[in-house]
Amino acid sequence: VERVFAVPVLGCPILFGVSANDRRWADNRSADFLGWKPQDNAEAHLARLDAEQGDPDPAAPDFHHIGGPYVDMPVMTDADNEA
Repeated sequence: VERVFAVPVLGCPILFGVSANDRRWADNRSADFLGWKPQDNAEAHLARLDAEQGDPDPAAPDFHHIGGPYVDMPVMTDADNEA
């Protein structure tokens, strides 16, 4: 968070808080001027996770969309909050 207050350029870049994974899908190049560099790589945990969980289901909504288990949750409205 501190980096956004000490940058040479102001703007509204889109940032994805993802690690330096070999298979990452997010592209943070537009925010390189912030100087933030991810450090961890999930590949270090791949063998263990594959053994524990197996391959993800390509038919599952969270396989193709950002958001994991929240992808197929209903959208909340103000009316839902008043109930």
